[in-house]
Amino acid sequence: MAESSNKGADYDFSTFEDGRMMDSAQTDEPPWMSRLHPRCLSRSGHRLNPAYVTGSDVPTTDLQPHQQTAPHKAGSISLCHAALLSPLGNLHETFARLCAGKGEPGRLEKPLLDILGQFIAEGPWQPDLLLLASTKGDGPCWIEDCLAEGKGRGGPGWLVEQLTKGKDMHGLAVSMACASGPAAVAVAELAINQGAYQRVLVLGADRLCPMIEQGFADLQAIDPRGAHPFDADRRGLSLGETAAALWFSCAGDGPIFLQGWGASCDANHLTGPHRQGKGLLQACRDALGADGAQCLDAVISHGTGTRYNDESEALAYAQICPEALITGWKGALGHSLGACGVSELALGWLALQRQLLPGIIGLLQPGVSPALHLLPAGGHAQTLRRLLSANAGFGGLNAAVCIGQEARALRPPKSSASTRLIWACRLGVDGIELEVSGQQCQHWPWSQLNVEPAALPRLTARQVCGETDPSWGRMDQASRLAVSLLALARRQGGLAAPPAESAMILLSDRGCAESDRAVELARQQGRSEPQRFAYTLPSTPLGELSIRAGLIGPAFCLPGAKDGDGRELAAWLLQRGAPLVLVLRIEADQPPHCAWMEAYGS
Repeated sequence: MAESSNKGADYDFSTFEDGRMMDSAQTDEPPWMSRLHPRCLSRSGHRLNPAYVTGSDVPTTDLQPHQQTAPHKAGSISLCHAALLSPLGNLHETFARLCAGKGEPGRLEKPLLDILGQFIAEGPWQPDLLLLASTKGDGPCWIEDCLAEGKGRGGPGWLVEQLTKGKDMHGLAVSMACASGPAAVAVAELAINQGAYQRVLVLGADRLCPMIEQGFADLQAIDPRGAHPFDADRRGLSLGETAAALWFSCAGDGPIFLQGWGASCDANHLTGPHRQGKGLLQACRDALGADGAQCLDAVISHGTGTRYNDESEALAYAQICPEALITGWKGALGHSLGACGVSELALGWLALQRQLLPGIIGLLQPGVSPALHLLPAGGHAQTLRRLLSANAGFGGLNAAVCIGQEARALRPPKSSASTRLIWACRLGVDGIELEVSGQQCQHWPWSQLNVEPAALPRLTARQVCGETDPSWGRMDQASRLAVSLLALARRQGGLAAPPAESAMILLSDRGCAESDRAVELARQQGRSEPQRFAYTLPSTPLGELSIRAGLIGPAFCLPGAKDGDGRELAAWLLQRGAPLVLVLRIEADQPPHCAWMEAYGS
């Protein structure tokens, strides 16, 4: 992968000057809960309200750790500002290079915290809520911390903590593999539409490290020639680094507007997409809303250049928007992991204002089965009213966002909906505890399952499901615990399966540190771990849970978030129409260990 000669320190992050657009030449508490370790209770600053046990409505104060702002009437949300840094330059410089059909993936020269801090400092206003879309954060720093068994330095949650320190803003990291960007935008929309926040900044950034590069190479997913999205001779992706920022406001004054979002799980495979693009198709349909593909002019595709991704994407677009133009920019920018979705939306924001759309660099001969309008490299003057941007990630995680020139009222919250805790399950050194609404807490010691007592036992498929499963052994401890929580709650408590459209929220401080450490040590010893590489993502337990429980609804992983943050997001998702939301916390890497799951309904 060639390094760009451009230096990040020379970039001007400005995208506005004197309020005018610059042109491209310018720079621009149930009983079981009380037995949790105090650290877990202190995340949200309170214990669960006894109302949860009886199944009565959840008080607002128990779901919202921050003070709520003035109520916001559900309506339009502005995407009022955007910024980008890539090896090609700032937003305007990168856009100009793409329109010229030029680009080459590379690395950002400046430290990640400096880049993101400058975005915040030079933005139009300070946000109430900061969201960071990132897969692993500062990769080299995080890996170093994992090997030292530290406290998470460099990870997405740590970055958010640093960026919000001393500032009057709340912060959350959203880590959903390559779909992190649109997933973070989804949280921004929920936060604004629910009236919890008025101004939200979505950042996207990831720093590559040798472990990540080696992992993709071990999966034979890298094309040394560079990525050729949708091309007949495509052979894999190319990695790169970008960082971007999007400012959303409830003011509703534009210039571009958020028109919808969708998120889904394939429930299919950890490292490969659904062959017919089923999950991505659903995410796109939800993002487009009732209007469907009406007035949709173009799609900013995920377009990685891998054989299966591009084909499954194409099949999804052929079903939902066969007449739309298809573009994508990973051939020029590389795959920037969790940052790619935010970066692509920033470029789409500018394209809508310029009425100019860069094409697909690396596309020479279309090579997907559906006949799509694939846009060749170069800048194309187009009437652009509405764009769809879609991303898909490991674990079968999909998310899409629709933006456009017209202000549109987004789906209003269900005013009559109430949030109730349906059941809660905890795994601990003494065994399994299950609390079902309106019933007495049940407890099963590990001896009943022939399990040796431990803080968090490494459970087998037979112990959890009553039968062997050849694929069980591949899972890391965090994924085993996620699957076991639901399976044991159902098996021991006789609970019904959650609806397929249920949403999932995963909370964790250390997440995938165990797998990261193992894979990095193997790399240093000259060994490859392709099967384990998929577990070096904080969101992988959600992918495993989706696959094994058949869950296809939205999913969100919030590294470093408090319990209250997860419960608040659950309430928002229920207001939006989710039939059930599973909130789980897993701390498997370092003590105090913890594994619990709560099921919320309305």
